[in-house]
Amino acid sequence: MAETYQYSLRFAIDPFNWNEERAKKLIKFCQEARIDNVVFFINPEELNQGHLTIDQVRTHWLPTVAKVSKRLAEMDITTSLNPWTTLMHSDRGQKVSPELGFGTMVDYRGQHAESIACPADPRWVEYIADIYGEYAKLQPKELWLEDDFRHYNHTPIKLACFCERHMKIYSEKLGRKVTRTEFVKKLLQPGEPTLERKIYLSVARVEMKKVARLIQKTVARISPTTRLGLMSSFPEWHAVEGRDWDGLFDSLSGTHLRVSRPHLPAYNEVSPLQYSRDFERYSRVTTELVGKNSDVYPELESYMYSPFVKSRMFTKLQLESTQMLGATGILLNLFDMMGNGIDETYGYAELLAESKDLMNLGTQHRLNLEQLDGVKVLVSQDASFNLQTTRGENPEELLPKEYSWLSLLGSLGVACKPEKWTNTSNFENEVLAVSGQFFNNLNDEQITALLKKMSCF
Repeated sequence: MAETYQYSLRFAIDPFNWNEERAKKLIKFCQEARIDNVVFFINPEELNQGHLTIDQVRTHWLPTVAKVSKRLAEMDITTSLNPWTTLMHSDRGQKVSPELGFGTMVDYRGQHAESIACPADPRWVEYIADIYGEYAKLQPKELWLEDDFRHYNHTPIKLACFCERHMKIYSEKLGRKVTRTEFVKKLLQPGEPTLERKIYLSVARVEMKKVARLIQKTVARISPTTRLGLMSSFPEWHAVEGRDWDGLFDSLSGTHLRVSRPHLPAYNEVSPLQYSRDFERYSRVTTELVGKNSDVYPELESYMYSPFVKSRMFTKLQLESTQMLGATGILLNLFDMMGNGIDETYGYAELLAESKDLMNLGTQHRLNLEQLDGVKVLVSQDASFNLQTTRGENPEELLPKEYSWLSLLGSLGVACKPEKWTNTSNFENEVLAVSGQFFNNLNDEQITALLKKMSCF
């Protein structure tokens, strides 16, 4: 059987307002649009109730999804799950239930979150593994971790975590007690990167891999065939939390291929020109950082914006251009996340069905990103460990600016690709592009070798 490009419809069910009419519309849409997989949200957006208890999941969410899943399976349509909460995107007026009792994040300014979990709290670590084990009982094809699985940008707080627990960890690694204010000042300090910076990034890096590994072991024990996927945000912000892309995805994948969701540029409402620039700068960089041994399902986000983004022609452009990422499928976030179900007036079913044969053909001749020619734009996942700040006042000073050439070269039609730098990287007679403070990631010998062998700009 030939490989198919997986259409995964992200779909919100409100377990308290689900009915047969909505179920029939979903089934009809899946048939007409040639959907392969339905990714059911758990506790999303406007329906969000904060961190769910296992009893809430067992009583309301999973039974509702299971009934629909059974009907979809009769049409050879698989089911996946997208819990919308790991740490929590933002407080959203919620508080952690006393029943769960884990601590919350504190940002670099000392601002406390009400519901965003501290990733070092062992009560949260145990909770998130247990609740993913509960989701695994439905035997989903894929089980996703949302892009709130991170240390930064959880409204109303920014870079975290600097709670008492984390300050104790940082103090132990420094060998002396340090206050949050002192530690943050040194973390952001201009000039050469400090020990405090390296400690913060290393702790963040290690604790997320640790949690990912525990979730993977729990899920694999209950549903060995279920694959864990990770949704990602802007790659430079992940550098500011010290993300180890290979280590994190290896921790999640177990014996399976890595499963990645880079978002497509119309995650915000942008012009086609800006879309093309951001596609090069964000979507392609994320795909490169995840690596070749992966299934890539970019996310097409249409539901919350104007008729321009909802236009069928623009939607088709986004869909078909994912072949340039070597994508094996797509996550289609087309309808509202309030549980109202399918809106037939958008006419999405026809365009999806129309593009399916082309997308299947692309999957059967999947683009090998390792074999792309052109200017190689060098990026490093360790950039925030090594760059120098100028003022030392804002975490945004830690954002690497190594991707800039991609937007320009791509817009001008110059063949280019992001290239992940590692200590084993070796280039001969190639054209490389560097920007920002990329050379701070290399030692003197590596820089000398690079300049001797390459044509750089």
